[in-house]
Amino acid sequence: MQSTPGLIQESSTVFGSFMAQVYGWMVIGLMVTFAVAFGVEFITERNEQIYLLLATLSPFIIIGQLIIVLVMAFLWRKMNVFISAGLFLFYSLTMGLFFGIIFLDFTSSSILLVFGATIATFVVMALFGTLTKQDLTSWGRLALFGLLGLIIATVINIVFYLFNPGLAQSFEWVLTYLGVGIFLILIAYDTQKLKTMAASAEQSGLGMANVAIQGALTLYLDFINIFIRLLFIMGKRK
Repeated sequence: MQSTPGLIQESSTVFGSFMAQVYGWMVIGLMVTFAVAFGVEFITERNEQIYLLLATLSPFIIIGQLIIVLVMAFLWRKMNVFISAGLFLFYSLTMGLFFGIIFLDFTSSSILLVFGATIATFVVMALFGTLTKQDLTSWGRLALFGLLGLIIATVINIVFYLFNPGLAQSFEWVLTYLGVGIFLILIAYDTQKLKTMAASAEQSGLGMANVAIQGALTLYLDFINIFIRLLFIMGKRK
């Protein structure tokens, strides 16, 4: 059965509109994160009490972030767009708190350089995921297994720091480079997967805006993970 030109054009239009929403929300999330990060860096450089407060609250912020990601991953179909947007923006804000502390160790020029490099890398891999005719499912599954292994190895390496800091630091560099490779694949895979999400949402009657926020969160996390690893590789410390 052949598809009519009208159906092809309609499908293309729907996907284009969907992707515009995805990248729009992603950009908003990144703007919130980096605005908060530079604000926190500015304040904590001048007020040590704020730094100590954020350091004390860090475990609770991490737990909160994990809860938000799990809620958005498993319950997003039951949430309206306002709750999804609120959770996404709140997550972006809390990520900015962490980055503000991390930015204290790096020069502003190197942070901006790494940010530019991350954007370029993300665009290339996102374009590849959008334009390639190859099914990236197998690569995506491999990257997800690699991500699970990376998380486990990171936890083990934290324990190593207690016994052999030198070895643990060397192994951390290996994990950093592996992480870059894993998330490069995930950017392409997740971008390609958005085509399926858009089609599924259209057929099932789910709100496109809500699905777009879910897609934005996925790509936002890919971007953030690439950025933080490139920062530790390329960033110039103060």
